Amino acid sequence: MGIPHEKLLIKKLIGNKVHFIAWSLFIVYETLVIGLVYNIFGNPFTYLLHYAVIISFFYLLCEYLLPWSVNTKVSRWWRLPVALSIYLLGYIFFHYLADLLLIHTGAIVDEGKNPLNYQFVLKNIYRGLYFMGFSCGYFLIKERFKVRREQEILRQEHLNNIIEHQRTEQELSDTQNAYLKSQINPHFLFNTLDFIYHNIKGSPEIASEGIIHLSRLMRYAIDSDKQGKFINLGEELKHVETLLHLYRMRKNDNFNLKFEYGKETKHLTFIPLVLLTITENVLKHGDFSNRDHGACIRLYTDRENFYIESTNRTGNHSRSISSGKGIKNIHQRLIYAYGTDIVFQSNTDLLNQYSLNIRIPLKEIQKNSV
Repeated sequence: MGIPHEKLLIKKLIGNKVHFIAWSLFIVYETLVIGLVYNIFGNPFTYLLHYAVIISFFYLLCEYLLPWSVNTKVSRWWRLPVALSIYLLGYIFFHYLADLLLIHTGAIVDEGKNPLNYQFVLKNIYRGLYFMGFSCGYFLIKERFKVRREQEILRQEHLNNIIEHQRTEQELSDTQNAYLKSQINPHFLFNTLDFIYHNIKGSPEIASEGIIHLSRLMRYAIDSDKQGKFINLGEELKHVETLLHLYRMRKNDNFNLKFEYGKETKHLTFIPLVLLTITENVLKHGDFSNRDHGACIRLYTDRENFYIESTNRTGNHSRSISSGKGIKNIHQRLIYAYGTDIVFQSNTDLLNQYSLNIRIPLKEIQKNSV
């Protein structure tokens, strides 16, 4: 706590030093000019006393009277004239007292006349207005710098708040993203172990192949965090194909699901586990009992957007037990990654036909291209 106070004291002393030098130069300049031009050099005590009055009223006006008069808008119209009048009358009066003191001490010659006369008043009004202008100018400059300092402090605080807000949002996004992915990962295991279990005795070759595919999927899901926030979409497309292959093995190709994507989608940079979760959701809740009503997962782009669409028929039982958590998680993750400009629509119609439509601006995806 001692360091800030020491810095403040040093700064104040430096500021006072500047004032002292400025006044000293002004007094020396004015004294020499008047003395050389008019060949008049007075008693040093005379200069000391009168300049003490000048300097005192200079700071009285700029440090107290002007702030008192202008810092309120309501009564500024009468306070400012009162402040300037107090300054000018006080300036004349104290110079009069200074002359009386100088006469009393013999520093100036007493000619038997009262120094408070017409000439004295005019001279001090002129000098008073002269230094009043300097004092008002100094006050305005100081107020100007004060306003600029306050604005700079506010700008800096605003900038710091923005930086802190962005940092907090990013940390929240990273934490939430990791949490959501940790919720998604177990789905791959629980939805395929049953298939392997039922084939491990009767069809060990199929079970062995299933274990290999499952291990690849699990390794990909578990290691997704290590790959970074974004991956090449082509990598996940391969694992979606692996997941579909597992289901075809389980159903003996007795289910109708089309997985379509354009070649351009392979090169997009995307957040991981979205497509796997959508595919797993279709396989988990889709009704494939009627081959005429199959499912479809489709990925494509146009000039401005990337589209993910899925359709599948659902049964009443599947819909009743579904919490929709996986789809909600996808929606949240996409917002965190690509902002609120995405379009995310899911709906189940009266014929139990479920559809999911996602549209993401390509410019948002390209910001994170690898």
